[in-house]
Amino acid sequence: MALNIAYSDCFSSVNTSGATIVGGSLVAFGSAAAGFVAVAADDIPAGEAGLYVFSGSVVQAAKLNAADSWAVGAVLFAVPASGLLTTTSTGNIRAGRAPHASAAGDTTASLVLNLA
Repeated sequence: MALNIAYSDCFSSVNTSGATIVGGSLVAFGSAAAGFVAVAADDIPAGEAGLYVFSGSVVQAAKLNAADSWAVGAVLFAVPASGLLTTTSTGNIRAGRAPHASAAGDTTASLVLNLA
């Protein structure tokens, strides 16, 4: 009998996007109301399974709008189609919270994945 072990902060899933997902990219799964985000642990070619980290990790991700700014602790959301960060909840997936402030002009921001 095979022993299958799942780690508490990661999972494996097939990349169905049609393109390679670059390691370290923020990836949105599901829809706004029932979705979640994860980070690709390594490059994942289209059609192949790869490892995603989804909980507690602090990552850098691109902002939807570099002109946006937010404070420490802000709730951040990911745009489902792109994985870009925003503070706008409507139509987006809750991604976590900001462990650092993000200033207008910053193109990336820090995110604690899926922190309530």
